Amino acid sequence: MTTEIQRLSDLIAYSVSTLLQACEDCNTPFPDPNQPYTPQSEAFRANQVAIDATNIIAASALQLAVRVLPPHTSLMNIVSGLLENIKDPMTGRSVEQNHAPFNRAFNVETPFWVWYETQEQKYRRRRFAIAMRGIAQMQPSDVLDDVLEWKALPRGSTVVDVGGGIGTSSLAVAKKHDHLKFVVQDRPMTCTEATAYLSKEDFKIVETGRLSFSPHDFFNPQPVAKASVFILKQVLHGWSDPYCARILKELRAAATPETKLVVVDSIIAYACHDPTTDSGLNFGYKEAPAPLLPNYGAVNVLPYLLDLALDTLLRSTGWRIVSTERRAPPSNFYEPVVAVPV
Repeated sequence: MTTEIQRLSDLIAYSVSTLLQACEDCNTPFPDPNQPYTPQSEAFRANQVAIDATNIIAASALQLAVRVLPPHTSLMNIVSGLLENIKDPMTGRSVEQNHAPFNRAFNVETPFWVWYETQEQKYRRRRFAIAMRGIAQMQPSDVLDDVLEWKALPRGSTVVDVGGGIGTSSLAVAKKHDHLKFVVQDRPMTCTEATAYLSKEDFKIVETGRLSFSPHDFFNPQPVAKASVFILKQVLHGWSDPYCARILKELRAAATPETKLVVVDSIIAYACHDPTTDSGLNFGYKEAPAPLLPNYGAVNVLPYLLDLALDTLLRSTGWRIVSTERRAPPSNFYEPVVAVPV
C-alpha cells in the first residue's frame, strides 16, 4: 500500500510540473483562484498535454484521499445527498419524473422542467439561461464536425436538433454548411428566449431561415417529416429508460430509411483495463496510467451519474448503432453515437 501511495504522489508532482510547463509554452496561464472564471481563464484546457495532466492530477489526488481517509468518510462522500431518496421504497427504484432527489429537496410534486417554467422560478430560469450560454462558450465548436459527412448531404436537407436548447451545436454546423437547414426544437419558453438571443448574436442565419426554433414536446409525434438527421445532444441522460424509449420511438416513426440519428452523450468506460481500447470502436480513448483506475476514477464520475444503456435502448426502439467516437475526460461529455433505422 505504501508503494501505491508513493506512486500516486509522484504522479501528482510530475503532472503538476507538466501542466505548468504546458501553460507556459502556450502562453495560457493557469487560472488564479482569486480571479473570476471566464472562458479565457480556461483557455489552457485547449492543450491536450494540459488536459491529460489535469486528469492525472485530479484522479491521483482523489485516489490518494480515498486511500488515506477512514472508510466511513469516503462512503459518506459517495452517498451524501442521494441516500434518503434511494432508501425510500417509493422513490428508490422509481422511473417517474417527479420522484427525483430534486423533488425531495424542494418538496414539490412537479417534474423539474415544468417547475422551472413557473412564474415563481423566473430568476432561476434566467440564471440557467446564463449558465447555458457559458457552457456554449466552453463547448468545443467542432463537437459535431466529424460525426457525419455534412457536405455529402443534399442541398436543402433538414437537420432537426431535438431538445436543442439555444441551438449551440446546430449553429456551429450551420455556419460551416450553408446548404443545410436546421430546426431546433425545445420547450416554448426556451425557443422564444433562444430566438431573441440568437437574433442578436447571429441575425443573418436566423433571418434567412437556415436556422429556426420550433416549440415541440419530444414525447409527442415528431412534426418534421423526411429529416435527414435527428440530433439528440445531452438529452437522454436526463430521462429514465421508459421516457428515453418514448423519445426514440417518436423519432423512429418519423424517420426515412436514409435518416441518421446522432446521439451525443457519454459512453461509459470500464473501471478495469479494456483490451478493446485500441480497436475502431474505442478510437480516441486513452486509459489513465497505473496505479490509477483506467477510467480515471472519480475524476470521470460524470458519465456514470448520467449512465445510459444506449445500445439496448436503441435496438428496442428500432435503431442500430453504426459508429461511435470515444474521447478522454473531460471531453467525454460529448461522445457521439450514430444510428440508423432498422
